[in-house]
Amino acid sequence: DGEVGNVTLSLFMISENDNFADRASLSGTFALTSGVTDFATHEISEPIHAGNVGGRSIWWEWTAPSDGRVDIDTTVSDFDTLLAIYTGDTLGGLTEVASNDDVGGDITGSFISTPVFGGTTYKIAVDGKNLNGELSQGTVLLTLEFSPAPSNDNFADALDLVGTDA
Repeated sequence: DGEVGNVTLSLFMISENDNFADRASLSGTFALTSGVTDFATHEISEPIHAGNVGGRSIWWEWTAPSDGRVDIDTTVSDFDTLLAIYTGDTLGGLTEVASNDDVGGDITGSFISTPVFGGTTYKIAVDGKNLNGELSQGTVLLTLEFSPAPSNDNFADALDLVGTDA
């Protein structure tokens, strides 16, 4: 109708790994990655992570290079995170391996340390904690560090101890 005036547009970024099907891939024995949960969603059939309904999850996947232990850390993220690691190929068919909500004390980030098996692909979810309907959101800084199992981890690979008389 011929009206004039200023228009303000706001742009926001949605992480490409918002949906389980679009999870980002991590590889190797160490990964440092980030993502944004602002405007992320919670999908139908998505599990509840770390015992909290959350509501703003983003996803990664990683394949263990061998048997060992993986540490996954979100403690330097700028919001209250929920962290979970799963096996399975479909969102409704995931099996939780481990999860965490808050490391403890004043740290609202999350940390998982769990055994993993070589060749297994793990799905990793980071969500924002839901506190009485208020969804925590922000920038995720996720660190993944893998440590291989020692060569004598299995009984069949036991090392012989050799000693001398003193």
